[in-house]
Amino acid sequence: MKRRAFTLIELAMVLAIVGILVGGGFKVLKMQRTKADIAKAKENVKISKDAIIGFAMEYIDLPTWSEFNTSLSPINSTDLNASFFYFAAPELHNDIDICSFNETTLEIRVYEGSTFLKTIPNIAFVVASESANKNIQTDAYSSGGKYIINTYRGATQADDNGADYTDASEIYDDVIQFVTLSELQQQIDCNSNKLEILNNESFEGNATQIYNPQIIAAKGNTFSDGGDSDSLDDYKWCIMSNSTEIQTKMEYQCNGTHNITNSCPTYNQCTSPVLQVKTLMSLTTGNYPVDINVSDQAVTPVHKTLLLRITP
Repeated sequence: MKRRAFTLIELAMVLAIVGILVGGGFKVLKMQRTKADIAKAKENVKISKDAIIGFAMEYIDLPTWSEFNTSLSPINSTDLNASFFYFAAPELHNDIDICSFNETTLEIRVYEGSTFLKTIPNIAFVVASESANKNIQTDAYSSGGKYIINTYRGATQADDNGADYTDASEIYDDVIQFVTLSELQQQIDCNSNKLEILNNESFEGNATQIYNPQIIAAKGNTFSDGGDSDSLDDYKWCIMSNSTEIQTKMEYQCNGTHNITNSCPTYNQCTSPVLQVKTLMSLTTGNYPVDINVSDQAVTPVHKTLLLRITP
């Protein structure tokens, strides 16, 4: 029986089908690789975010880039910035208690194409990873006293990061996560160590002396040494009264030394969180409001007005 050969048309059809199958296979492989790259980026970002929060829980500040790169990064690279991005508000990694801040200088701006959508203020830190396009496109820049990180939605062409040596504007696909200051403070449970003045709203004395002991006390937070003669951590006090008599006749001692002046907005440091109130001379009978403020070099002061009652 004579064998029938393929015609050119049949051979072309077979080759076309094989080409479709091979092309489809490459497309499937590419999709699987893209999914794997995105999944890996998400995993690295989550690991980094959790590690940074863990660092903050232990040290009550954020790691520097060097500390992150050396000890916390999931990326094993000597040139981490080429594939991964970490940026924290600079004031939060200067050995100053995170719980003492009410705002940060870091913000995120969200764009879709060239259209500005919104600003997210008071960011604690941002982590981002390159994704399927192998191009880290996220970076920070400073403007007007702020540090700004742009993020992009939709099919937006962008490349803010030149450290990866790939200065190519293409569809932004970085995987990015951020934590706001308030979120971070909740994570590290700042409320359990909240700065506060412990006194009630009044204390009493007579016309010749303050009843002993009269103490103004604060608690909470960790205060960094502000550069006084010792190397110990300090509270900083500012005490003021509208009464000229109180201003001139009372003193506030720290550790037995008269070093807290009756003057605001000048703050005086005190290693102890306790001040002892004394009089220099007799006082006129009456009620005197005394404004007590306690702070460190970073926090908005905690304020309380105490009423000093002087009896005959």
